[in-house]
Amino acid sequence: MLNIKECRELLKEKGKTYNDDQVQAIRDFLYNLARINVQYIKEKLRQNEQKGNIVHKSING
Repeated sequence: MLNIKECRELLKEKGKTYNDDQVQAIRDFLYNLARINVQYIKEKLRQNEQKGNIVHKSING
């Protein structure tokens, strides 16, 4: 996880400044968004794998 200082430096590249609480809120929001995205991708991969297994079962037996 990036620390507050690292996050602030990244945000400064966009030309804005934020206090520590704002930086932490932005960081936490983005980490949660990333976590949700990873969960979604894993679920889709699991569903695709299950569909693939069903096809293989019917072909083989």
